[in-house]
Amino acid sequence: MAERRDGRQLVGDLRTLILLLVVLVFPVLAPCQQTATITKWEMETYSQSAHITRNHVVYFIDVDGKRYKIARKLREDKPDFQVGDKLQVRIEKDACYVTKANRKEARYEVLGVE
Repeated sequence: MAERRDGRQLVGDLRTLILLLVVLVFPVLAPCQQTATITKWEMETYSQSAHITRNHVVYFIDVDGKRYKIARKLREDKPDFQVGDKLQVRIEKDACYVTKANRKEARYEVLGVE
């Protein structure tokens, strides 16, 4: 015997279906965060143009056995992180996105991979 469903039940079923899809599909689409460890940092000089040079902090991080050299193209006089610090990172092509304490991501350029 088939049961008739009213509009509220259909809307509720549709919401349940959408919620289920979001819960199952979102982890697949979410960016992959990894834990990185700062192994070293140093100040390096980079050139903005032919006659202007600036200093910035370069970090060496270890992510699952791979060593990355990352930096921001900003004039930095002191490091934000210290050796041994653990970071949440997401690496995409030539960029490394670091999730800072305020939950915002900072973009670093990947300068090299070992």
